[in-house]
Amino acid sequence: MKFKIIAFFLLFSTYFINHSFAQSKPKRYDAIVRTENGRRFKGLLESVEDNGLTIFYHRRSKFISADSIKTIRIKKYNAQNRAFLIGGLLGVGSGLAIYVNQEDKGNVQPIILPVVIVSSTVAGAAIGGIINSFISRQKYENVNTEGRFKAIKEELKSYSVKK
Repeated sequence: MKFKIIAFFLLFSTYFINHSFAQSKPKRYDAIVRTENGRRFKGLLESVEDNGLTIFYHRRSKFISADSIKTIRIKKYNAQNRAFLIGGLLGVGSGLAIYVNQEDKGNVQPIILPVVIVSSTVAGAAIGGIINSFISRQKYENVNTEGRFKAIKEELKSYSVKK
């Protein structure tokens, strides 16, 4: 019976994660732009034109010329928080499953349940965050070289608010 409850919790949390976030909202992406003179601009990618891009930087729009851009990093807005939540929920479910399995065999004391839940939640959230740091970013280097910005312009438009 305990195993069925744990299985239900894992299935419910997986369903909740995939369907509860408002998927009708547009996705937002943060752009981190480094220029040739060493300046760094971080903000919401607003639009991409033939001669450069516009980001929402410190509550105002800032146009950056394509000739002055050295690197562009794109990351999904709020992706890290979602990764921590997903990892934490899956960690809780797997920790409970391990605890129930070991308790049925008589290998654990009931007093360690809070320790198992907290440690598995923290471990799951950490693993989710680490995985997210590798997969949720896109980096473009040497953007100011000849023809490079025009080659990646259409891909950058898919990340902008104004398409």
